[in-house]
Amino acid sequence: MVDQSVNAGVRAQQGFALQRNMALFIILDNYHSKFDGAKYFLSLEHLEDILFCYLDDHGKAVKVETYQSKKKSNGSWKIGVELAEIIVKILKVGKSLISDKHPKCLSYSHDLYFSSNTTIQLEKKVTTRVGSKKQTRTYAHTVNEEDSEVIYGELDPVIQDAITTKLENHESYNNDKLFEQLENLKFLYIDFNKTNKEQENQLRSKIEDIFDRKVSDSKAALESINGVRAIEIILDQ
Repeated sequence: MVDQSVNAGVRAQQGFALQRNMALFIILDNYHSKFDGAKYFLSLEHLEDILFCYLDDHGKAVKVETYQSKKKSNGSWKIGVELAEIIVKILKVGKSLISDKHPKCLSYSHDLYFSSNTTIQLEKKVTTRVGSKKQTRTYAHTVNEEDSEVIYGELDPVIQDAITTKLENHESYNNDKLFEQLENLKFLYIDFNKTNKEQENQLRSKIEDIFDRKVSDSKAALESINGVRAIEIILDQ
């Protein structure tokens, strides 16, 4: 018999690796536009949850970006039970941010990302009858390398309705008024490799491109960051 606890431990380590690598990739990919010179902190509180909090000069939160990062072994993400469960979790994070006691500035806002290195195919087929004939129209929006960031509120209303129909199957969606957070929901495709080794190679390349000669050994730099995270994982167990 296979010890399931061992398999669970391996899966957890893989999850931590993806979470860590994804967080680093987001920082490096947006280094000049968001992070260079900014005051912020990063939280990796839960498996697959990444939180960036940007601060003003007084330490108050100006903006928070949360990322629920998921990989998919086969196919693309589609509107369905699995995606709805993830979105519900994301919306709950949005509600918790509102009640969080960390000081916020008057203009505080947050963005709630569902992010993946797999294509997100948001599609709904609608069949109507015209006379004696049926006509089917497909409403679709693909989140991929060509259209990498999509705001929920800018989707076609038919696609929005298809998503909310699935969300309404969860009691907390209505009971906790999670629909109030839909205005903050975004879908993000991240052009990131699938395996840990290739992800680390991609991260090293980004470190070299951004910091050039300021970092003499990108491999050592990445190993140092990974070493700190490994210690945190051990201490959390």
